Amino acid sequence: MFGNKKGKQKKASPQNRKNSMNRKANIKQQKRGVYPGHQCFNADDDRTYYSRKKVNGHSEGNKWIKNVLKKYNYTIKVVGKPFVQNRPPVGGVPE
Repeated sequence: MFGNKKGKQKKASPQNRKNSMNRKANIKQQKRGVYPGHQCFNADDDRTYYSRKKVNGHSEGNKWIKNVLKKYNYTIKVVGKPFVQNRPPVGGVPE
């Protein structure tokens, strides 16, 4: 009764822990998106704007957002953080 090892669980090896952390990081990257990707932002008019072409980095995405705001004479405002997606968002406004 006391010597039964069936209920004991093995500790995860360092390699298994590392693999698990890598999987979690990959899931976060998929949700967040990575460059190159379509630059997107949510606006105060309840629309999501996205770039037609993929941007290659943060500075290029920042310029794109500033150009879109300028195009609309700054009548729209960015709500929340801009983000990057591998595919254009469904129902978004291409710019």
